[in-house]
Amino acid sequence: MSENSGLLFQNLYGIMKVKTFMIPFFILQSGSEDMQQDLIFYIITTVFSVILGIIGFFLKRTMDRLDRNETNVQELKEAQYALSDKYATKAEVAEIKAAMQKLSDNVDYIKEHTTKNEDFIRVMTRLESKIDSYYQKNQG
Repeated sequence: MSENSGLLFQNLYGIMKVKTFMIPFFILQSGSEDMQQDLIFYIITTVFSVILGIIGFFLKRTMDRLDRNETNVQELKEAQYALSDKYATKAEVAEIKAAMQKLSDNVDYIKEHTTKNEDFIRVMTRLESKIDSYYQKNQG
């Protein structure tokens, strides 16, 4: 190896430190067309790999966000089903109010058209006394 090719090799595959990053660099002072093609191939594959990495990162982040959203939607659906068992809808409340009004009307009707317990006992006592007096008249 000559001295020039050694310098070219060191410059071609050297590593330069820039702000804690290790960046490979290529300096072609004089080289063959194969080396230039290798350099172009290296740059293209590096750029392609970086682009794929960036796309993969954002795709994974999007998929994770989608999974979290699906989980949240499922939890909200379960919470809605649990709440629908505990609380009534407006239509159900209106139906319950109508039923309660009907029951209230029925209670009022029963109060007006039935005999109270005290009245029943008083009438039965009078009836028993009449039966007893009638029985005593027929016996004696």
